Amino acid sequence: MAYLTRLQANDDARTEALRALGALLFGIGALVVLVRRGTLDNPWDDLPLLVAWLIPAVVLYGGGIAAARAVEPRSWHSVWVVFGILFVYGTLLQFLTVIDASTDAPLNTVWTLCVLAAAAVLAATFARVRFGWLVAGVALAIAWLSLWDEILENGVSDDAGTFRGLCMIATLLLVAGAWLLENRRGDGEEALELVTAAGLIFLLGAGIVLVGGDLDDDSPAGKVIGWPLILIALAAVAIVASVLVARGDRPAAASRPKAE
Repeated sequence: MAYLTRLQANDDARTEALRALGALLFGIGALVVLVRRGTLDNPWDDLPLLVAWLIPAVVLYGGGIAAARAVEPRSWHSVWVVFGILFVYGTLLQFLTVIDASTDAPLNTVWTLCVLAAAAVLAATFARVRFGWLVAGVALAIAWLSLWDEILENGVSDDAGTFRGLCMIATLLLVAGAWLLENRRGDGEEALELVTAAGLIFLLGAGIVLVGGDLDDDSPAGKVIGWPLILIALAAVAIVASVLVARGDRPAAASRPKAE
């Protein structure tokens, strides 16, 4: 850690830009290799492909978080970590392929997305990458839907009312998480990322109504978790978002002690 601190001690804007550019070039190069050796002619075996996913995941994700913990988080740390999260998820999917497990199985989707969410939360906590909260929120919401896809006999796509209700519950849980995050960490900008995730899941559930759902759904799920819950979820998102925006607009100097 001391070595990383000394390495970044004299970084200027040009050096930070070069570090960010290096991560982009390295990540894009790794993706090109994976596409060529994973799907095109003369593909690699599953295990070498797993290693090819793992190396950039460790370098970009692990290196970005380690560098951010050594000093105050900087913009190039975010580039490394965000690109690294992509490779973390690719590594998890390739691991399923190595062990001959289905990447489409709901329970496999649940645990891989939960691991992805944990990686994103670590990135948001240690590297101050706010985007990590958005990734974690969306990943957990999809994992929630995949879990119920496994539990329900006909899956979540069999009934529009059921899917809509599960999306609204996920929305409310994410809004509650955003509220707790803001109260514990006092950072409205980070909490807004969870509110954004809640809004995306809300739109997904509401979109089912507009595209293929029935507003007069007579199923038990449709009666219990229909429009009232949609309106409650929408109101919760709007209220929490407005409160967080208002708190985020406070002058930063008001919370800092004056320099003597």
